[in-house]
Amino acid sequence: MKQAAATFMAIATAACASTPETSAPSASPASDAPTVLTPVPPDPVLDTPVFAAALEALGDVSRGRYVEGQCESAAISDPAYAGFDVRRCAYEQGGLSAIVYVLSAPAHDIARWVASACEAVGRADDAACAQRLVRHMRGSNSLIFPVAGDVLEPASSAGPGCAARYGDQIVHVYFRDGVTIETERDYTCEIYAISAADAEAEAFKQPAAVFNGARIAALHRNDYARFAGVARPTDDEWRTIVRDSYLEALRTGRYSLLDMVARKLEE
Repeated sequence: MKQAAATFMAIATAACASTPETSAPSASPASDAPTVLTPVPPDPVLDTPVFAAALEALGDVSRGRYVEGQCESAAISDPAYAGFDVRRCAYEQGGLSAIVYVLSAPAHDIARWVASACEAVGRADDAACAQRLVRHMRGSNSLIFPVAGDVLEPASSAGPGCAARYGDQIVHVYFRDGVTIETERDYTCEIYAISAADAEAEAFKQPAAVFNGARIAALHRNDYARFAGVARPTDDEWRTIVRDSYLEALRTGRYSLLDMVARKLEE
């Protein structure tokens, strides 16, 4: 830090010394100087054919988000989500009722992530790349990012063990930070009614187990470890990775886990 500061001061001093005094304008009060904001340059990926193809493939993203029945903005205690529009949704599916907290990305953001991922694998002009990534995510999770709570879905979509028990019946599947979990009360892959009070009580408890799929990118934990060149993340590490990569995508327009999915689909 001292060396960097000294270098900065040396450059600044040299710059001042090299400027003739006659060229210096007369000083004016700081209050008289207009505030000039440097415009943020547009993201060039928004002008690529693959971005347009992604938007077209996504269409109306709300149609598939069946959990977004009766929703309202909700303040949650997890500081990681501060500043994001987390919503609490109550809905019904297949005769069961559920409560889930979601953080939904608009179609424009998802299309930008898709275009960036395709560009990263050299397919910025390939509409098929966008269509493939959208189909991959939508088929896996309907573009739903559950912050916490219950996503009702067919048992056949909840893994082979659940499918063997209940076939295509609608079951409770609990999530934290975009990853399927098992709850303290073993609610995941059950078909009995859960009261609203119990659903709320269970939503933000420490998970008993954490599974492998990352929403909304639909990337497996083992594939993450392979592409990142790291050891397989622990349960807590995996939840953090999935959550932080999604929040970072919302902030920056680049979704690192989806970049990995694009690489995997190239194999």
